[in-house]
Amino acid sequence: MLVLAAGSYRGGLRRAILALKQGDRPDLARSLAALFPGPPPGAPLLVPVPTSPDRVRARGYDHALLLARHLARTWGCPVSPRVLRRTRATPRLHASGPGERRRLLRGAFAAVRSRKTAEVWLVDDLCTTGATLDGCRSALGMRGWDVRGAVVLARACSGMR
Repeated sequence: MLVLAAGSYRGGLRRAILALKQGDRPDLARSLAALFPGPPPGAPLLVPVPTSPDRVRARGYDHALLLARHLARTWGCPVSPRVLRRTRATPRLHASGPGERRRLLRGAFAAVRSRKTAEVWLVDDLCTTGATLDGCRSALGMRGWDVRGAVVLARACSGMR
């Protein structure tokens, strides 16, 4: 899967992502989304990687959904937060290696309806090992969605092109 990233997970971008997710700064989503130079080819449907309901309640917002909505407005394409859902909460993955992440995320996502468009791009803040994006792509693929790639704010992964 093609992963388009606005930058690397270090320095100011890393601090901004952490502030968005952990620092009660939903206002950063707009300026972070503006880091992308333009949309992927075609007119994709943007699907945010689902955040667990517990984390959304604790944070007060869904950071991936905010990013997807800002990108959709800028790029003139649709966003659909209800296509994909988390089936269960997962522990924080920041200290887990690639194999452990894949094990913890196995079955954690489900597509809630069948394909309605030909091209989907996932939206998230960070690609570390690619396990989360792979889990989402797999769940959508089982329901007939064509996941072409993902747009992320930062990339710390090497296993995806």
